[in-house]
Amino acid sequence: MTGKLSDTYPGNTQAVLTLDWSPDAKHIASGGVDGIVQVWNVTTGQSSLTYSRHSASVYAVSWSLDSKLIASGGADGTVQVWDAATGRQIVKYRGHSGNVCSVTWSPDDSYIASASFDATVQIWEAATGHPVYIYDGHKDSVYTVAWSPDGQRVASGDKSGTVKIWPVTFFQGNGQQPQPTVVSYSQSNSLDNQGFKFTSNAVQAVAWSTDSRYVASVAHDVQIFDSFTGKRIYTYTKHDAGTGMAVQAVAWSPNGRYIASGGMEGTVQVWNARL
Repeated sequence: MTGKLSDTYPGNTQAVLTLDWSPDAKHIASGGVDGIVQVWNVTTGQSSLTYSRHSASVYAVSWSLDSKLIASGGADGTVQVWDAATGRQIVKYRGHSGNVCSVTWSPDDSYIASASFDATVQIWEAATGHPVYIYDGHKDSVYTVAWSPDGQRVASGDKSGTVKIWPVTFFQGNGQQPQPTVVSYSQSNSLDNQGFKFTSNAVQAVAWSTDSRYVASVAHDVQIFDSFTGKRIYTYTKHDAGTGMAVQAVAWSPNGRYIASGGMEGTVQVWNARL
């Protein structure tokens, strides 16, 4: 690994706010302030499709696991599911009353979970847009949502610094199971490496470990906690920004051994997950 620049994709006319690599590794989708989603061919570096049906900034893009469909959401309050090869719109979901900040597919591509400024996470059928369940356990705008790899639980993080872990039996149960437990985790305030006191602990992103046991959540730092107990396991504080939100993005490596985190100081850091 050298960090050498391989390609530049210049199609978005304003700031890029979100991107996602297709599971088959052939395409990248990017969305941004211009309200456009560009689909890029990784091999040629050329744009293979421009999707422009959002009326405002696009905050989230997510590929289906079969790499055929893209779900995109943004400031127009909609989530749109469309064919990545043709741009044909399949579903336009209008269930939210605020900006859509994050979208994620269930592991079997049957459902989509979308998070919004309206303080809800909504589950709906990917093929039809039929609403299935609204999780309203947050008390502030929900910035991020992620489905566990085993498909059994959802993690969502909000502006106030709370991460909720809640089970899909809320909407898939047959009524015979006992009421499932929601695990709540608070992203606590702390100091950065230079003694700066962070004034905001809004959760910007969450990521699951490959075994669906641990969650990494990011605000001013990266905190790993046990999703079953809510117990904090480790806090990573190597990002220095001198602002209220040092870390913006996090991803777990496929082998579960490393975490990559991106900060406002302009670095991506890869580190041992220490579990």
